[in-house]
Amino acid sequence: MNAQKKSEKKSGNSKKWISFLDKPKANVPPDIKVARSEVAGNVKTRDAADTTSVTVKYSLSGVWEGTVKEFQRIEIPETTLTEKEGAPAIPKNGIFVAVPDETEEVTVRVIDKSTFTVDHKVNLAPAPKQFVEEEFKEVYKPDLEIFSSDNPYPGKDFDFLGLKTISGVKVAHIFVYLGQYRPVSGVMELVKSMTLEVSYRTPPPADRGLEKKFRKMPESNLILGLELLGDQSGFYTKDEYYDLLRQEKDKTSERDVSPADAFKLKVPGKISEYVIITPPALETAVDPLLKAKQGWPHYGSVALTTDVQAEFPAADLKESIRAFIVWAWANWSCPPRFVVLAGDTDVIPMHYYGIYASDHYYTDTGSSLAPELSVARIPTSNAVQLKEACQHLAKYGSLRSGDWGGWQNKVMLCAYQSSTYETTCDQVYDKIKSRFTTIKRYAKDTTKNDVMTTMNNGVLLAMYRGHGGEQEWSSGNGLKNADVATLDNASHPPFVLNICCQNGHVDDNSLETITEAFIRRKKSVAVFASSRNSWTFPNNDFTQYLFDAIMSGGCQTPAAIIQYAKTKMVLNHSTSSYHMDNVKMYNLFGDPTAYVGSNPEWLRGNWSMDHDGWKGTLKVTRIWNFQVVSYDGKSAPVWSISGQYVSGDNKISPFTGTLGGFDKNHLTLKSGRSDHKVEFVIVFSAVNKQKFVGYVHTWTLSQLSGLTWWNNTPFGWTARKI
Repeated sequence: MNAQKKSEKKSGNSKKWISFLDKPKANVPPDIKVARSEVAGNVKTRDAADTTSVTVKYSLSGVWEGTVKEFQRIEIPETTLTEKEGAPAIPKNGIFVAVPDETEEVTVRVIDKSTFTVDHKVNLAPAPKQFVEEEFKEVYKPDLEIFSSDNPYPGKDFDFLGLKTISGVKVAHIFVYLGQYRPVSGVMELVKSMTLEVSYRTPPPADRGLEKKFRKMPESNLILGLELLGDQSGFYTKDEYYDLLRQEKDKTSERDVSPADAFKLKVPGKISEYVIITPPALETAVDPLLKAKQGWPHYGSVALTTDVQAEFPAADLKESIRAFIVWAWANWSCPPRFVVLAGDTDVIPMHYYGIYASDHYYTDTGSSLAPELSVARIPTSNAVQLKEACQHLAKYGSLRSGDWGGWQNKVMLCAYQSSTYETTCDQVYDKIKSRFTTIKRYAKDTTKNDVMTTMNNGVLLAMYRGHGGEQEWSSGNGLKNADVATLDNASHPPFVLNICCQNGHVDDNSLETITEAFIRRKKSVAVFASSRNSWTFPNNDFTQYLFDAIMSGGCQTPAAIIQYAKTKMVLNHSTSSYHMDNVKMYNLFGDPTAYVGSNPEWLRGNWSMDHDGWKGTLKVTRIWNFQVVSYDGKSAPVWSISGQYVSGDNKISPFTGTLGGFDKNHLTLKSGRSDHKVEFVIVFSAVNKQKFVGYVHTWTLSQLSGLTWWNNTPFGWTARKI
């Protein structure tokens, strides 16, 4: 039997899976393994440089083969394609490998490689011509110089793009090419496995500078993808935060008063990860949001533009703001992770990358275009309107609550009447349907009233993909400013993703954009939108990365979602000026820290348990590690949970487990949703560890009940929040 096998056609799609294995398993992303070891033969002394090597091994089980126009396209799950217009579109993947700040030299080489050759001639599609949305066409025109040759393309296994700073960590940025194509003969050779060795040199310890006090390398000393970019509750735990406050107070009381003490912002050791920048005239208007963000975990503060300019003098306000952010990022104990620009562009300017108006400029402290932090804007300079917007944003947490049913688990996908936008939304639908109740609102078969009704009924996330103008979604069912104003969704405001042109042209102060309408009229908690005409194919990639972030589990807020997606644009497409244009021109508005992702956080806390007459307290102290698992063709979200079980006689026992997923022995139960499965182990003693598996059958935010198995014996239980 031929080693190459093809699956049946995927439902609704002409793609076929080409398996590299005897037992085909479709849609499997590359398996990437990383190891670290000292380079053999290196002699390490106090005066000698250290050389360290990292190996990155790719293993592929297959690829998708599809069609576009008259060509074939080869795709690998969770990777992308080369973008050089007219050249063969080859699967590639970007990786970051973290290195110490002191790294002096990086070398990359392939130390092992095996390949698989497709057993038929492939007429591979070229990378398409790029168009902005308003001019979009599908044009696939081969570069004759490349396609008339039979030299393998791209003719190399990787590109080393240099050192960059990502989320405060220095990384080696590498593109890995997962195929080679010979255009004349149509031979497509794909990587089955490939191992890269990344080596880097650091100076001897005596020559190194002081270690950064508050930037920690990941424990593995590696970033493979975007592991550093998930949400965290803060740089410090609540206890650590209050300890730092006490230490800072002691230092202040001990030192002599000097002119430097007059500074409000240029203060080393300051603790504030949520900073609202606003002019003095709007200071009182932001008070509701400031109060909501003070204390742990965000330690909110206000930075007045007058203080920013006085303490960080520059040619104009935007340069002072960026200088302030860069300095605080390097010198505060807990530096700004979230900066809110409270005011329109008439009082807090945007930066211009050529024609692109951008707040992204303030986030790029590492000068790699990957955002180091999140910057969002509340785009109004009207004090009354700003205060109302801040009150609205401040109460979102009480509206959001949990997401076991209801609007908190719904996503709307709205598309312009064109196949490219519908296909992008279909891909998102396939990605998220296991986690969210997903509602398609495509212009070809729905009306504007359908879109408004869906939003009025409540959705957590609303995405529009298509053509756009400053004041509208330019589809047959698209919203305009006047429609946004009439929405009745104040009790369930969504995070709105406007993946189109012009919706975020807020530097045009002669009119109100649709983005400004969403924020000013209190119809959303956050909006992501472009200030100018954006590029279509990069927008399609951007869309996938936004929802990769949402489904990753680590990205629960607009800040984390946008940081992840923009960093992935840099990771996979930094040599494409079109993708980098989109990174620059897309901006975030509203509250960057609103919980808009998968959120079982309401389960955290103490629950009074009554299980068939046995009483106790379950203390859920940690919820983390969100992932999507599959079983027998079904997919479901899973979270790790841990805490303590306190028995009726006050004996305390730790527990760990999971929430969500499937139990193959009990799939016939009528549980409300698959993610209502619970499985955990209580450690009563070193020799007495008991496992419990069951389902939640009825639930509110304050009371749960269900059925659980212990030693194959079922028992009912009820839990009440205390």
